[in-house]
Amino acid sequence: MTGWMLFKHAVAMVLRNWREALRISGLLYLVLAVVELSFGQSMQGGGHGGNMPMSGGAILIQLLVAVLYVILSLWIAVSWHRYILLEEMPEGYVPQWHGRPIMRYLGFSLLITLIVALAAALGATALMIVGKGLAPVAVALGVFLVLYLFTVFYRLSPMLPAAAIGEDMGLKEAWDKTKGLTGAILLIIALQMALTFGLQLFALGFAGIPIIGIIAQIAANWFLTMVMASLLTTFYGHFVQERALL
Repeated sequence: MTGWMLFKHAVAMVLRNWREALRISGLLYLVLAVVELSFGQSMQGGGHGGNMPMSGGAILIQLLVAVLYVILSLWIAVSWHRYILLEEMPEGYVPQWHGRPIMRYLGFSLLITLIVALAAALGATALMIVGKGLAPVAVALGVFLVLYLFTVFYRLSPMLPAAAIGEDMGLKEAWDKTKGLTGAILLIIALQMALTFGLQLFALGFAGIPIIGIIAQIAANWFLTMVMASLLTTFYGHFVQERALL
């Protein structure tokens, strides 16, 4: 039941500290939501429905939007990790900017992404060879590959909160700290999918209502974002700092 306890703890972390969560991420996430909407509109408008290539200006705007999206996401994640793990209380509605931890967080995020992408490429190549002409086998192996990639991510994820609070942690240490958690991670993935589906249904119920529908979608996405950040925090707090799961 480790997976259930980890997931429950992460969700409860957001619910118990919702005021602090809003102070840390509310304003930044509102900007993030506007950025997401702008990015989607620029994709539609810049590409002219996919019939014409985008102009240089449209590409530049999308690049700037993507960079802003990454910065805001990292700012929220690092601030939340520091609040939970270091009890760094937010002041006002814009959390303190921690430049070095955010850059280290970005670096480790890129490293983990590179490792997962490499594993995905190798797995996809093997899948094409083994599953060629055998659709059921290919589908089964494809599902296994996706679950394996998520497992790799979570096994290495303690590196991220460690970077956020200024601690050093390498690939091997993170991998060793999360040894034997494959079953728990698979359950967490299933619970994440269920939560995502439930929140999207909730937001869909307001989709036809002007303004309210957008607010409901933003609220659902915000909660999912904070739960994900809390899961990473919980992994580090429990398996590295040996904190109890209350």
